[in-house]
Amino acid sequence: MFIKACGSIGFTPRGVFEVQNIVPLYGALAAGFGIALIPEITLMDSLPHDAVKVPIVEPVVRRNVGIIISKERWLLPTEQLFYDFTVDFFANLMDMENELVRKDPYWGLFY
Repeated sequence: MFIKACGSIGFTPRGVFEVQNIVPLYGALAAGFGIALIPEITLMDSLPHDAVKVPIVEPVVRRNVGIIISKERWLLPTEQLFYDFTVDFFANLMDMENELVRKDPYWGLFY
């Protein structure tokens, strides 16, 4: 998704390595390995003290997430809690984003 988005504005990024977990990523940044591209939600609670968050303005990159549940069985209580939390979280997130855009029409350009 990211490489395609970069191509849409005329450049090809040269990635050196890829990690699957945020902890090694923070270690690589602390060691001076350059920049990292990560979803903003990853930074909600844990931006390293020496890191700077820079929003990507162009191109706009978005991804969809979803939950798949079985029609063949009921959700366990813990699964139902997670499902309800996730649905509420993203509904509230969308409400907050809509409110911010209503107050500042340019806000969405920097999200």
